[in-house]
Amino acid sequence: MIVASEKDGIYVNLKQNLEIDIDSEYGIESLKEIIYDADDQSFFVLANHYKNSLGIYLVKFYENDPYNN
Repeated sequence: MIVASEKDGIYVNLKQNLEIDIDSEYGIESLKEIIYDADDQSFFVLANHYKNSLGIYLVKFYENDPYNN
């Protein structure tokens, strides 16, 4: 699951006892939308900043393997 505001997002996996600060991990800011795809078991995060560059950025990561996106 992900708990987020526009400025911060935290991914939590209770089965693996894992917590990741997604904005710091992926270098994104200004989170706009988060969607979970149950078929693919992945999250999609839409953000407006990536490493201090303004734009539209989409990050995808898998529920069971968030470090390999």
